[in-house]
Amino acid sequence: MIVAVIVLSVAVVLLLVLALCYEREFRSVARFLGGADDASNQRLTVELRTPGTVKAASAVNGLIDDQGRVRREVEGERRRFREDMAALSHDVRTPLAGAQGYLQLYGFEDDPDERERCVSEARARLAAMKELVDQLFEYTKARDPGCEPREGAASVYDAVVEAFASLYPSFAGKGWEPAIDFEDEALAASADADDLVRVFSNLAANCLQHGSSAPTVVQRGRTVAVSNCVDDPAAIDEGRLFSRFYRADASRGSAGSGLGLAIVASLCERMGATARASIEGDVLTVEIEFAR
Repeated sequence: MIVAVIVLSVAVVLLLVLALCYEREFRSVARFLGGADDASNQRLTVELRTPGTVKAASAVNGLIDDQGRVRREVEGERRRFREDMAALSHDVRTPLAGAQGYLQLYGFEDDPDERERCVSEARARLAAMKELVDQLFEYTKARDPGCEPREGAASVYDAVVEAFASLYPSFAGKGWEPAIDFEDEALAASADADDLVRVFSNLAANCLQHGSSAPTVVQRGRTVAVSNCVDDPAAIDEGRLFSRFYRADASRGSAGSGLGLAIVASLCERMGATARASIEGDVLTVEIEFAR
C-alpha cells in the first residue's frame, strides 16, 4: 500500500513537472511569436523536444517560411510595378513632349510646307501615344480575372488568317509575304475567338515592328510557331520577351509599347495555352501550344 502511494505520488510530481515544462515551452513560443520581426529569418527552437513540441515548432517555422516567401513576392511585385510605372511615364511623356514641341514650332513657322510637316509629326507622336494607351487597355483587360471570355471551339487557322490578312498592307509595304503552313486547318482551340485573333495579331505586329524578314507560321499538332529574322538577336532576352513593357532596345526608343507579347502571354494563360519563345541564329520563334 505504501509503495503504491509512493508510486502514485511520484507519478503526480512527474506530471506536474511535465506540465510546468510544457507551460514554460509554450510561453516561450508565445513570446517568440509576439516579438518576431516579419523581416527577419529567425527560427523557432524548443528546449523540450517531444514529438508534439518538435512538430509544433516545425509547423510554426513552415508558416514563417511561407510568410517570408509571400513578403518577397510582394516586394518583388512592388519593385516591378514601380519600374513599369517609370517606363510607362517615360513612354507617355516622350511622344506627348514631341507633339507639343512640333505644335509650338508650327506657331513660329511661316513656310506652308514646314507647317504641314509640323502637323504631320505631331499627329504621328499622338498616334504613338494612342497606341500605347490602347495596348495598356488591352493588357489590363487580358489580366482582369473578372473578364470572362466567350469560350467555344474557335478555329486556329481562321484566327491566323484573319490576323495576318488585317496587316497585309503593312507587310506589302515592306515587300514581305507571310507564309502560312498548316498541317491541320481543322485545329480548334477552346477559346474566345476574338482573344485568339488578338494573340496572332500581336504576333504579326511584333514581326512587323521588330523583324527583318517576312514571317512564317507553321502548325504541327497543337502547336503554332510564328518565326522571322531579327537584326540583333544578341540584344533580345528571350526569358523576358513576355514581360510587360520589355523591349530589346534598352534606350526604349524603338517602336511599340512593350506590351504586345505580354498580352499574348496573358491571353494564352486565360485560354489554357502556353506561349514560349526561342532564338536560333538570327531567327526568333514564338510558339503557342494549345491544350487538348
